[in-house]
Amino acid sequence: MFSPYRFPILAMALLLILPGLSACQKTNAPSSQDLPQVSMVLTHEIATDLDITDITFIPNTLAHWLGKIALLDKQGRLFVTDIEGGKVVPVGTHTYRDMVGLLRPKAPGLLFALNTNGQIEAFREDDEDGRFHPLKVVSDSLELKQFCHPATLATDQISGLS
Repeated sequence: MFSPYRFPILAMALLLILPGLSACQKTNAPSSQDLPQVSMVLTHEIATDLDITDITFIPNTLAHWLGKIALLDKQGRLFVTDIEGGKVVPVGTHTYRDMVGLLRPKAPGLLFALNTNGQIEAFREDDEDGRFHPLKVVSDSLELKQFCHPATLATDQISGLS
């Protein structure tokens, strides 16, 4: 079973505990209104028999609860599930070594996968059942070793190392 969400759950627990500990601070401490706001995207624990090695989020700005999670297993197979870890659906026909989700304003996200030949493959969500279909990728025979994973959700571009 793979559970990459232990850290977000721990972070959420700390967010609930830390305000209670702030009562121990001196009275000249900054008010809670002066503290920065924290925003998190959380999901359910995903239980699967697959031997998962990588995971990425595919946002959906039309309805956040329609976001998807892509999973890559040890055999290089690519799968997608919903944010509740429901039905796990295979994507693509090749074996892959890396993947990244791309945010599109007012549209479902895109999934980019790097096959074992270093070629980029792109997938677009066509329906709410989690089915992703390939998109044509036009490139100058670019061979990548891996994608550069952004610290925040990628919005209009992806980058990689060749």
